[in-house]
Amino acid sequence: MLLYLFEHPRHRHELQRPRAAWYARASMRFTDLLFPLSVKRSKRIGASSRATHDDLSSRFSLTSARIDVIYPGREEEFQPAEDPIQQRSTRARLKSPDGYILHFSSVSDPRDNTAVALRAYHQSRSRHPHNLKLVVAGSADPAKQGLSEVISVLGIENDIIWAGFIPESELADTYRYATIYLDTSLYEGFGYQVIEAMACGTPVVCSNVTSLPEVVGDAAITTAPDDVEGFSAAIARILSEPDLAWSMRERGLKQVEMFSWASFCASLQQSINRALCE
Repeated sequence: MLLYLFEHPRHRHELQRPRAAWYARASMRFTDLLFPLSVKRSKRIGASSRATHDDLSSRFSLTSARIDVIYPGREEEFQPAEDPIQQRSTRARLKSPDGYILHFSSVSDPRDNTAVALRAYHQSRSRHPHNLKLVVAGSADPAKQGLSEVISVLGIENDIIWAGFIPESELADTYRYATIYLDTSLYEGFGYQVIEAMACGTPVVCSNVTSLPEVVGDAAITTAPDDVEGFSAAIARILSEPDLAWSMRERGLKQVEMFSWASFCASLQQSINRALCE
């Protein structure tokens, strides 16, 4: 049996545990029981990143040779587009006609680390004055996540756009017409959102933990997930240095070429063949 994993589920559970609902706690317990058994019974394990590979190896004392790093692919709709009309339409839809900094946040996933994103956005304006909005997409609920107080203290109530769930038909445009994509994540088994942003030609600022550094390579500016000053300085640099923003765009487009479904399928088949021969 081949087991393919995007991440070790324990990380998500550990972050959610303090405020998890009863059904989430039940799911955690069920996973804690079955996941180690699945790992033990699998002949080979596919990991979505080197970070996930190392995590599984250390937590389960697995030999490195038993785990194959198999990067997922990216969807073809995520690519650059120069369409002034669509740009105006997208930014108008998001109530950010002059551009925006994009961040994703979920009410059920504390990994998003949105409080740091809010503080970094606020601080970036003192480093390099700008009138860009911070568009927070996803199921974020500022009251439930304790973000309302942060926003009130910072005085940025009129600068945050709570975009809610972005339909798949609008997702690529939401990425490509953002000025910057900001990802302050605490943990990513594989950083799909940074891949999608880079594939759309958007400069990325993200955390320097788990899989994110290997996924973005030299195409993004990375910093520690609790480093508000580091994130704000990165935002200010991109906004004040057009050549840097363009260079990041070009490097991002080159970086995402290594993530294709054709490559994924070929690597997965090789791993399956190894499992059959063992």
